[in-house]
Amino acid sequence: MSRSRRKPYYKDRGLTTHEYWSVIRHEWKQKINENYYQDDFYLRPPKSIISDWDYCDYWFYVYIKLYPPYWNGWDEEDVKKYSRK
Repeated sequence: MSRSRRKPYYKDRGLTTHEYWSVIRHEWKQKINENYYQDDFYLRPPKSIISDWDYCDYWFYVYIKLYPPYWNGWDEEDVKKYSRK
């Protein structure tokens, strides 16, 4: 078996679970306090409060392209920092 290295990548995880639900709980708590004595009140669903684009996660490989028209801004230090082995 060869000892290959995995490619280094950068990953943005977006909102954590606590950050996501704290916004939703805050809005729901405000609505409940406003409409406490009313018989009928509406709580918005979580997807309408925070859209999918706000908590998406993305990742991409970090590598060096040697030719100037295709240069993407990474250098040797960045590749070493994001390497996984």
